[in-house]
Amino acid sequence: MKTSTQLLTKQFNSWIELERVLETIESNIEKGDLMEHFAKFYLDVTVK
Repeated sequence: MKTSTQLLTKQFNSWIELERVLETIESNIEKGDLMEHFAKFYLDVTVK
């Protein structure tokens, strides 16, 4: 399994691809933490 840091540095081509990777993570806390990072990044990039 990839670590959180590895997932945060990977480029995803779609939300579906990201979702598939997140499904492989067993810890709900780690899933939530990663989703928070991705959501923050997404908002930082798209909302001005």
